Amino acid sequence: LYALAVAPDDTFYGYFFPDAAVYKVTKEGQASIWVRDWDKLGCMSESTIAINNQGEIFVLRNSEETRKASLQKISPNGNIETITDDLDYLSAIDFNSKDELYGTTNESIVKIDLDTGKDKEVKRIDDFKGFSFHGLVFDKNDVAYMTADEEIYKMDLQGNLELVAKGFRGLEGIAVDETGGIFVVSRKDNGVYKITDNEIICLVPPSPVTTPQAIAFNDQDELFVSQDEIGEVGRYSVDGKLLESYKAVTYQPPLADIAIDEDGNILFTECAPGF
Repeated sequence: LYALAVAPDDTFYGYFFPDAAVYKVTKEGQASIWVRDWDKLGCMSESTIAINNQGEIFVLRNSEETRKASLQKISPNGNIETITDDLDYLSAIDFNSKDELYGTTNESIVKIDLDTGKDKEVKRIDDFKGFSFHGLVFDKNDVAYMTADEEIYKMDLQGNLELVAKGFRGLEGIAVDETGGIFVVSRKDNGVYKITDNEIICLVPPSPVTTPQAIAFNDQDELFVSQDEIGEVGRYSVDGKLLESYKAVTYQPPLADIAIDEDGNILFTECAPGF
């Protein structure tokens, strides 16, 4: 699953865009495909979902080719309605308590009008690396929190943007609990962090191995790992220490299988995104 959202009844929904499917996960842990429709839900670009207070699911489908996005609404009975096919490419969407839908682009925060299907820029950051996929959430006071690659930001009701924390690596998803604790995940180091007013707590220790796909040993008992989406091959000692990292990608990730021949040459396969 590439994106998760929680309905008002605490049911989880997950979006798996390469399979054009939205999965439903009950509180008891039972998972099943809830809706599948390739024409309306399928794509091969990083995409996401959000749920409003009425339990309606909104699926954002991005297109790498057009750099545009479409927005689909799925009612609780599973009916799919196209809201718009003309949004800018968005990295994340979320509803505030008033059921107003917001999104993030590479350099700005936008508000999406569900009646007209148009987005309006709320805040722009110049010379910015870009907000992360799945990195937008509102707290109970409608303060928005966003992740970028290395930083966490928040935006108050007046549109004032503030840096909350920095020094991370490859942040993506974000959540905020009832006490104001911020939780983030790092895709590059596989860590999970909690940020409070006073400290950053590592809940899941980071790992030097990023999105591992395949492994192989050379004749010196060094372990080589193809690291999928970052397009690198890592060389590790048997005790897990990273010795060297090779930028292996020639086109673009993900990497797949890996092998080492008798002369120590590293061979790896590479496939197109989404496959």
